[in-house]
Amino acid sequence: MSLLMAQLLLLHEWRAARATHEEAQCRRRRPFVRRTRLTWTSIRSCGGFVLVALLAVPVYLSGEPAEEAIEHLAGVSEALIEQHETWAAGALVGVEGLGVLGLIGLFLLRRNPVLPTRFLGTTAIVLIITTAVLAWTANLGGQIRHTEIRPSGSSPALAVADER
Repeated sequence: MSLLMAQLLLLHEWRAARATHEEAQCRRRRPFVRRTRLTWTSIRSCGGFVLVALLAVPVYLSGEPAEEAIEHLAGVSEALIEQHETWAAGALVGVEGLGVLGLIGLFLLRRNPVLPTRFLGTTAIVLIITTAVLAWTANLGGQIRHTEIRPSGSSPALAVADER
């Protein structure tokens, strides 16, 4: 009985070694990394960061013509426009930084199906900070035309007086 068990164990080990050998042969023929569902999600995320970074440039450049169109309207504060413009430049830097991190992530995913933890942590921190800056920039942009969301101490009459 023990001889039969030894033969079965040997056969099992041989099959495992054979499977490992075939897998290695397959990898040599196909140098691409096996893609899992998580890997495709990472690829889409990194690609999305790159796409958003590319789209952010024309959005930022449209700010100057928009300023020219509304700066002479009643109730529009030049100080709010300048503050919005300053924060928009910071938001653009953050979004472009995310685009660079996305490109780095796509490059890393060519070799390894899993991104390094340190890279993911850095990307998450930059993403959170950039999202906060974008939200504040959007709030400032809304305050330019929508007086109802301005702080209580600021009124349209004060904004007009600031421009004079």
